[in-house]
Amino acid sequence: MRTQSLRWTLYAAATTPVGLLATGCSNPTEKAERRFEMVKQHGDPDEICAEARRRAEVWLDAGDQYEYDMKKVEADLVCISARIKKLER
Repeated sequence: MRTQSLRWTLYAAATTPVGLLATGCSNPTEKAERRFEMVKQHGDPDEICAEARRRAEVWLDAGDQYEYDMKKVEADLVCISARIKKLER
């Protein structure tokens, strides 16, 4: 039984396209960028602001000071825009 299970595992690994294996192994910064883009397209201004701030925090956690600084500035601009949109309502 165990040998058969190992054979199927090896077969699945050998026949699975590499792209499918790589999609589950994304790094946190890539995930944060994809998530921000999705929220930016479909979220309300407050959600977009919150997600922009979370994205900056991910870069900080990754230890990339430059990207953190850039994403923090962008988050500030996104949040200012969200506040302006709220005032316009």
